[in-house]
Amino acid sequence: MPARRRIPALTAVLALIAGLLSALAPSPAIAASTDIASGSVHWGIKESWRNYIGSGVIMTGGVTRASDGAFDFPVTAGSFDDSGNALTLRLAGSVRFAAYCQDATAYTGCLLDSTFSNLRLVLSAERQEIRGDYAGISRDTPGGAITHYEDVAIATVNALGAVPSVEGGLTAWPAMPTVAGEGFPLYPVGTTMDPVSLTYAGAGGAPDLGEHWSTPGAPAFAPGATWVGAADPASRDVLVGARALHVVERAAASATSLSVRALDPSTLSPLATTEVSLAASATYAVVNDPASDRVFVLTQVRTNVGGVRGGTATLTALTLTGDRYDAKVVGTLTGTAYTLNAMAWNPVAGEVAVVTQVRGTADERFTLTRAAGGDGPLTSTPIVLPASLTGAQRAAALFGANTPKAGG
Repeated sequence: MPARRRIPALTAVLALIAGLLSALAPSPAIAASTDIASGSVHWGIKESWRNYIGSGVIMTGGVTRASDGAFDFPVTAGSFDDSGNALTLRLAGSVRFAAYCQDATAYTGCLLDSTFSNLRLVLSAERQEIRGDYAGISRDTPGGAITHYEDVAIATVNALGAVPSVEGGLTAWPAMPTVAGEGFPLYPVGTTMDPVSLTYAGAGGAPDLGEHWSTPGAPAFAPGATWVGAADPASRDVLVGARALHVVERAAASATSLSVRALDPSTLSPLATTEVSLAASATYAVVNDPASDRVFVLTQVRTNVGGVRGGTATLTALTLTGDRYDAKVVGTLTGTAYTLNAMAWNPVAGEVAVVTQVRGTADERFTLTRAAGGDGPLTSTPIVLPASLTGAQRAAALFGANTPKAGG
């Protein structure tokens, strides 16, 4: 019986302690939103536009002209939220630009007429912009009807790196670059506008405009599938197709064949394999048509005629079909004294293009050979480059990056 009497008493004591701890625990911080009722925003909209308009600038609602030609817009309302340092300022007044008017005093019948009003400046982590209403005549139809645009992003503000000063109850932001925003019809998006600066009575701070990662330090890539090819190949090309990765390898510089493998892009498991024969001293080039999963191999017998290494070249098309490659010899480039310079797949024309060169300085020493569709008959056309090109420019235009390989 005595033990039973202590249980209610102990429960009461624990409840009392819990209540005291709850009463003494600090309350969580509550974000404060401060109303703003006064201040000034200094913005010239665009200096070149002001200079072009000239004297036809009409200001209302307390807007004044500063010594640098820009405008000072009075702040009539706004707020600052310290949870994210988000600032919104509403500006009074309007600025109208008018030029080439029938009545230059009353500013009526103008060919150019544009008005900025109901401006609002927003600086937050999500948005940094000057919004407002714009009414104007299109530049394409001078003297035409005035079109009204409500609450559009007239300019975006680059506030990155800008630090406001807060002192004596006043917050001041330094000049920040602005560019034309989306929805503003007077200038294309991104056109440089005038910088904006501001001062207001109230709390302030810069929003966090930096980049953030959800998992700092997490690796960008994780180990996945693995494929092991030749231990130390003389050359290897990896071509990306629509359904497969195509790997072309020459095991050694003297190898008499190229191995061509199709690998599953996710698992890297083999899908198909084939061999392309070539002479021990042959050079070769490979390209592919990603859309059709075709690989084109151009092999050239190495000869030496008059100091020029070259010889008959054979173009072979390999088409991935299910679990095999279907091979087709497209054609041959005959001759003994020319150099195979480069080969490429032209996705626009849908053709294989090969550039060759004979020795000498003749204007027509370069030849472009095409295979329409990749497997059509070979057609050759001389290439004549402008004489004004430098040697480096000629090399870049003709040889490109996909030059032939001997095996290393």
